[in-house]
Amino acid sequence: MFEEINNSDDDLDRMTDYVYEVIDWSKDRMHTLVEDEEIDDATAIYFEFSEWYDPNAEFEVVIIDEAFNKLMKDMFDGNINNSD
Repeated sequence: MFEEINNSDDDLDRMTDYVYEVIDWSKDRMHTLVEDEEIDDATAIYFEFSEWYDPNAEFEVVIIDEAFNKLMKDMFDGNINNSD
């Protein structure tokens, strides 16, 4: 899924995990929004992540800085409430 560009194997593994966690989060979030009849918000999330749902798609994910790494770690370790 990822092409190594000056990344360690651990970096690539971590990014792969983040991508799959974001995909799972987005699907769960869309489901919740549809249940709450917030169709426009669910549609917006779908269009934001739609290319990620295709398992054969190739795309580039770029980490801008360490702050993003911390945000992703906090979000997926449950330290950020992302359900509202």
